[in-house]
Amino acid sequence: MEYHSKIAVIGGDTRQAVVASLLSEEGFEVAIFGNNSTNIGASTRCTDLDGAIRGSFAILLPLPYSIDKITIFSPMYDKIIYLADIISLLDKQILIGGLTKGLSDICSNEIVDYFEDEELQILNAIPTAEGAIGIAMDLLPITLHNSDCLVVGFGRVAKALAHDLLGLGANVTVMARKRSDFAYCNVYGYKTANFSSLTNGIGKYDIIFNTVPEKLFTYEVLEKVGKNTAIIDLASKPGGIDFDSAKRLGLTVNWALSLPGKVAPITAGKIIKKSIFGLLTQRRDS
Repeated sequence: MEYHSKIAVIGGDTRQAVVASLLSEEGFEVAIFGNNSTNIGASTRCTDLDGAIRGSFAILLPLPYSIDKITIFSPMYDKIIYLADIISLLDKQILIGGLTKGLSDICSNEIVDYFEDEELQILNAIPTAEGAIGIAMDLLPITLHNSDCLVVGFGRVAKALAHDLLGLGANVTVMARKRSDFAYCNVYGYKTANFSSLTNGIGKYDIIFNTVPEKLFTYEVLEKVGKNTAIIDLASKPGGIDFDSAKRLGLTVNWALSLPGKVAPITAGKIIKKSIFGLLTQRRDS
């Protein structure tokens, strides 16, 4: 079956361009604006916002749709795209984007947040974990094999990361809260630690990966971290590290946000497209 509804793809990075290309292969008429990537396939590149939106059935916004809730996330475009300008051009289009919390406060159109798709979040954890490991290899003067790694949290990203680290021969400790998480860690062969004892033994790790978006690593905790320990924060804002304290203590910290779009944009784009395609066909056929 072919789909001929027009979709406006606005802003974003290489992931967004890949999604546009893949949707055009599925038979959608795709108009892209605010993204200078060359990976747009058969999509039509528009020179103005109105041309992209006019006649569209749906508008695809990036992940995240905005950093400041005022402008569209568009790192591959040399001009600012204001959210208000998009809203002013809307008719009855569906807005589909990632991390769209708050968008409904200023827009009355139907809004679908594809980042709420559980399958997408699980699959997205794979490039995130691989990207984190790549950063760790750059930061450490030693191999990950036989290194002592602490993974803080046991959500989707942490699970993928612990799995990959163990596969590389690292000594993996997972810091978790739930009894069920401790049980899974035992099954998978990870050592475990409890959040209530965060400062106990934290100085022994070669690298710490934080996935919890909560300020757990305060000055009191960081001062017990080894001076040669690297810390990679994978948590979304506000992050889990007191970065000012880490700097004062001379610690190596990397806040690694949006890794899928940076390290594996084609894979990440395919993951988003899979979710988007289902959402679009559901809305189109309902």
